[in-house]
Amino acid sequence: MADGYQITHASLEKHESDIREVMSQVKGAIDTVRDPIDFQAFGIIGQSWAGYLNLWIDAHTSCVDAAVEAGNQTADNVKSMNENYKNNEDTVAKGFTAIQADQAKAV
Repeated sequence: MADGYQITHASLEKHESDIREVMSQVKGAIDTVRDPIDFQAFGIIGQSWAGYLNLWIDAHTSCVDAAVEAGNQTADNVKSMNENYKNNEDTVAKGFTAIQADQAKAV
């Protein structure tokens, strides 16, 4: 078993992109559900039902909006984590380069 773990920046970028794509698809689906129901489709007697159904849909799709927002925040966090990993790797590499340069001067 290998010690630690390895992160590839390309895989984190792909993961961020995948999250955003899924959230976009969910938002598109919920926006389609929110299209108002045609009052005429229910006939004269059922027109009031269409109004109530539209209100019910609006009230019950807000939880999906919150899930999409949370998903997009997760994608932002993955992006930030990837940038932090890159910055940390650059800082460590510069430190080792400086140590190597100092040792070469001492010899």
